[in-house]
Amino acid sequence: MEWIADPSIWAGLITLVVIELVLGIDNLVFIAILAEKLPPAQRDRARVTGLLLAMVMRLLLLASISWLVHANQTAHDLARSEL
Repeated sequence: MEWIADPSIWAGLITLVVIELVLGIDNLVFIAILAEKLPPAQRDRARVTGLLLAMVMRLLLLASISWLVHANQTAHDLARSEL
């Protein structure tokens, strides 16, 4: 529980939140610009589809990074153990 009092953890969390907000706004602007080029009947569907795909992509990337961190710890533990 001592990690809660660590300022570097909070600084990292705030940095990640700000980056996510900036990238989320960037996605909204990009999808809105592209959707405006479509016929009016397809714009809403394109916006929803684009936002859903962006969210799914972020979740997949987050899961991949989580898996890599776990795999890295496992490989590190295996390298330190004697066979």
